[in-house]
Amino acid sequence: MSDPPKKIKKILRKVTKIVLSVILILMIFPAAVLYANWSAENEAKAFCDAVDTGSNISLAIIKFETKIGEKETLHYEFNDGRGHRFLFSGFMFDKAQCTVQSDREGKVLSKVSEMLYD
Repeated sequence: MSDPPKKIKKILRKVTKIVLSVILILMIFPAAVLYANWSAENEAKAFCDAVDTGSNISLAIIKFETKIGEKETLHYEFNDGRGHRFLFSGFMFDKAQCTVQSDREGKVLSKVSEMLYD
């Protein structure tokens, strides 16, 4: 017959492995959420930083639609075409945005990037 302490040790090892696996899974999920939002925020900031004040907004739109447009991104105009919002997907419904204001001729006046949490 087997020794009871050996059975207990074997059971404890299995329980420990299960508990550690669950803890690891629970740690990976928040890390993935944080990484997705961090990545979107960095993309929006880098895009905004690359848009030069005084340049034509059409250059930024072309750059966005060709390079970044392959991912789940969105661009739309507001304020009678003088405002442009470029959205970058984060985790689920979270988005990072770069908002660019331009004058009537399409020259960039201001830009700002921020994270939108839903």
